[in-house]
Amino acid sequence: MRRFAPILPTALALVACGGDADPVPLVAPLGPVPLVDIDPDPDAIEVDIIAGPAQWAFLPGKPADVWAYRDGNAEGQGGRVPGPMLLGKIGDRVTVNFRNELPEATTIHWHGLRVHAGHDGSNVSQMGIEPGETFKYEFTLTDAGTFWFHPHLSADEQIERGLYAPIVVLGGQDVPVDTDRMFVLDDVKVESSGKPSETITSLDLMVGRQGNVLLVNGEKLPRIDAPAGARERWRLLNSANGTFFNVSLPGHRLRVI
Repeated sequence: MRRFAPILPTALALVACGGDADPVPLVAPLGPVPLVDIDPDPDAIEVDIIAGPAQWAFLPGKPADVWAYRDGNAEGQGGRVPGPMLLGKIGDRVTVNFRNELPEATTIHWHGLRVHAGHDGSNVSQMGIEPGETFKYEFTLTDAGTFWFHPHLSADEQIERGLYAPIVVLGGQDVPVDTDRMFVLDDVKVESSGKPSETITSLDLMVGRQGNVLLVNGEKLPRIDAPAGARERWRLLNSANGTFFNVSLPGHRLRVI
């Protein structure tokens, strides 16, 4: 991955072609795990999302203060960057019980999903959710694909602090693969201490903040193992403020879905 290369759409799926395989559900061998669904109905999803202060290490061994989403139904799980994944299928009725533990107002915008305006999280259609307050988001998943959720109130600052997470909606024309992986691409501008930089340059204001550390699922230079000859689906989400990524896998053919 490198900066200033051809841009990827916000959400994109690639298939590295090897052998044929039967369809498999999305797995999380690396990165965001799905939110815990507490609704027993197979066609309904109910999750609890909490936004609050947390710590996350963008540089190994150097935790920094961030804002992050956490799963209210996952005991002992703290906030993560990126946050836990909303995973469902076409037709699922979704209920999100959201609680704001931040020191300022926020919302959740369901980027790419078709929802009623009052549940869209936009600052023109929803009042900010104040510190200590809750809000119940309700919508139905109508389109298969890869999306994400994030604040739409002071978004330029709140997303940069760590408030973002992927959404995967299964269904439609799925491709038979051995493994379905979610990769959230990002970059951060950090000091040598590991803390996010507060310096804003004129270039940042013109073209978006450019980071000095590249991340995949919140980690610097992570590694995964995959069996030889396997066919994998890679869902790519570019959550960076102003960075373009050129993704390649030397020696393999990628098919864009």
